[in-house]
Amino acid sequence: MINNFDNIYICCPAYTVTGGPEALHQLADAINCQGGSAYIVYYFGDKLMEAYVPLKFKHYKVKLAKIPIAGIRNAIVVPESNHTLLEEFPFENKFLWWLGWFHFNGDIREISSNVVHLYQSHYVKGKLLESNITRLLSLSDYISIPTQRGLKKTNKIAIPSRKIAADYVKFHEFIKVNYDTIEIKNMSRFEVARVLDETVCYIDFGIHAGKDRMPREAAVLGNIILTSNLGTFGNSIDSSIPERLKMSSLETLDDFKILVDDIIHNQNSYKQKMHNYIVQIKNQKEYFFSEVNRVFCGNREFTIYEIQTLKFRIYTYIEKGLVGLGLYEQQFNELKSSGLWLKIKKRLFYTMNKYLPVIGALMYFNILCE
Repeated sequence: MINNFDNIYICCPAYTVTGGPEALHQLADAINCQGGSAYIVYYFGDKLMEAYVPLKFKHYKVKLAKIPIAGIRNAIVVPESNHTLLEEFPFENKFLWWLGWFHFNGDIREISSNVVHLYQSHYVKGKLLESNITRLLSLSDYISIPTQRGLKKTNKIAIPSRKIAADYVKFHEFIKVNYDTIEIKNMSRFEVARVLDETVCYIDFGIHAGKDRMPREAAVLGNIILTSNLGTFGNSIDSSIPERLKMSSLETLDDFKILVDDIIHNQNSYKQKMHNYIVQIKNQKEYFFSEVNRVFCGNREFTIYEIQTLKFRIYTYIEKGLVGLGLYEQQFNELKSSGLWLKIKKRLFYTMNKYLPVIGALMYFNILCE
């Protein structure tokens, strides 16, 4: 199998800045930083479309293409959530990247046998093997390490606004009623970081179908992580937090309360137990680049450059300012409109988000020059 391509086309949903699209931009960045040639091709629904690079991702080294161009030494990468795109283009080198397990809609047996399956987590690898998929390669991801502001930790607990695994709802409701919690909901990434910098514990009873970003961000920002033992938190390869912090749904509410109280009263002891997980998180970027090199770049020599560059700081400054002023909407809500008005709003959304960052950058440099 070829592992040194001329051009790699990475299909990515437009108008969204969640974990999956960020991983797709990270892939393009890692390929381009190692001498390869990767393009992001945006789609909306089931159609390709012209779109902007979200401001949050502009620090990544990304090129855009309107359509994937097939060739003997070209490749296409598609996330599992829109696997049907693989059949629309006559590529010989096709990759399906499983960023999670439950966003796949279809019959896995109908996927062509020449497709290479990339798995983001050991948990998904196991699911693929159970489905008799054998053309497998590892391709994880990483988080941009957030900067700690050094706020004094409180006894507050952060909980995400997400679907809770059915057997864990009783624990989720109990924690909301009996402890001082902050629900992470409808927040910008800057607000999320501020919350996680303040809280002492992050409790997440989701299904963890892939390696989620928020638990990793919470850990780096000094939170003790308490989760279900489902999905990627059901093994020590994807997550190396202590087994005691991966709760079984069979435990009682009394057991749960004893554990949470112990975490709050013995924070330092639990933080020491989080050390291996934090080291694992901080090493993920180097590991990801090596995986990308092996799969797409022919095992070239490479050097990782940290993204905390002037470009990264400028775009972060602009995004934070525009979000604070209410001028920059990062994600487009298709459900609020329909028909002609939907088309008009999509065009306005595209135009505003394409040019506002440019205006913000000019303002930033103007301030520096004064």
